[in-house]
Amino acid sequence: MSGNKSLYSEHYLTNRLTEYAEYKDDSAALVMGDRLRTIYADKRPTLASANEVQTEEDFIKPVNRIVYGSETVKISYLIGRLYTFSDPHP
Repeated sequence: MSGNKSLYSEHYLTNRLTEYAEYKDDSAALVMGDRLRTIYADKRPTLASANEVQTEEDFIKPVNRIVYGSETVKISYLIGRLYTFSDPHP
């Protein structure tokens, strides 16, 4: 696999991954892809001029809810020191 870039072993990608039911049945991935394309098409006109907060609220959070089922862990840093941490999955 030329696109691997050493993130996963070739053995895992070519042998093990194909054993998973999720890999064999791509219907959920197709539905997810359709939902992601719909969000992008809807938000694309405003993304170029959106600031960071608008982008996160209007695009990133909805995508994360589709992909992960919830919003991801949010960590903020102030001069290299951790000062806030919120975990949606305590």
